[in-house]
Amino acid sequence: MGRLRVALVITELGVGGAERSLTNLAIGLNRERFQPTVVSLAPPPSANRDLLVEQLVAAGVPIEFLGLRQPWQYLTGVRALRHRLTQIVPNVIQSFLFHANVLSSQAARRINTHHVTGIRVADPSRWRAWLERVTTRRVDKIACVSESVAKHCQHFSGFAKEKLCVIQNGIDLATLQNVEAINLETLGLHPDRKAIVFAGRLHPQKSVPWLLQAASRFLYGLPDYDLIIAGDGPQRSELESQVRELDIASRVHFLGFRPDLHDVMAASQMVVLASKWEGMPNVLMEAMALSKPVISLSAEGVRELLHDTNPIQLVPRHDLEAFANSILHIAQDPLLATSIGQQNRQRIQQHFSLRTMVNAYEQLYLSLAMNTASR
Repeated sequence: MGRLRVALVITELGVGGAERSLTNLAIGLNRERFQPTVVSLAPPPSANRDLLVEQLVAAGVPIEFLGLRQPWQYLTGVRALRHRLTQIVPNVIQSFLFHANVLSSQAARRINTHHVTGIRVADPSRWRAWLERVTTRRVDKIACVSESVAKHCQHFSGFAKEKLCVIQNGIDLATLQNVEAINLETLGLHPDRKAIVFAGRLHPQKSVPWLLQAASRFLYGLPDYDLIIAGDGPQRSELESQVRELDIASRVHFLGFRPDLHDVMAASQMVVLASKWEGMPNVLMEAMALSKPVISLSAEGVRELLHDTNPIQLVPRHDLEAFANSILHIAQDPLLATSIGQQNRQRIQQHFSLRTMVNAYEQLYLSLAMNTASR
């Protein structure tokens, strides 16, 4: 058997959790056995958000951009993707994210290849679940990023249980060895301030308004701490108004998109997340790999990620008081914070390595190819 050609299809290639996982997979595949090509439905990202593109180019992974921008380009997108796939002639198509899953499933029809879709989050949208289930019913496998996402896919979305498999995200600790904590004064914080960081898109999924309600409580009890909001999105102006109404505007710093997010997290005392739904949040994995305590609501994948770590880090959904109290407890006990951070890094090192993730995908692709060869 020669090298397997793998087409990795994703909605876009800006800096995000799914995009980073696809990039790590494309670069990490054994080139003696696999020949990856990345296809992005969207145009190339802007110059300040093209880090992943640069990494793929440096690793010699071919990239194609189809230039799709609007939902009404669906049929055009299917035709363009099908044309590109007939040129790549992949043995396996691996798609990531909703739009890529749907378009890839339609484009792959009448192409003799295997298709694996990637489900990254437990999306509560019923119309999306229906459309994805209908359009992807011919796929070979559905790779879920956590056990809880797999359960969501089976019981909420109605995917066939026998097609589901779980491949968790992985982190390459070597890439974080040279991270240097940023000087918080350059971010607008006064000298001697300490920071709690939220990193993510300012979108209803992330429940940042709820987080700010909690911040009005825990910041009151932590007079030497500020909250950093790293990320951008449709809710930003609303959130900026909210912090003024809560009278915490001087202690909440909106940074927008940060290509140096690891440096920002490294300068913090802890990282927080309040998402309504998730899959296996990369931002928590990165914070843990940086030896930071984390506080998160119990969204999908988080419980698996934090298993066997200090339970103070995991808060029941919607429990505002418990969330604020957990932050206060850790912030006021530096020895506890250090212990939890060390425990978190060990957890990532032992159970969530990038090599483990890549090996799992390689075995999946090889098993599909062997089934074809044995027919």
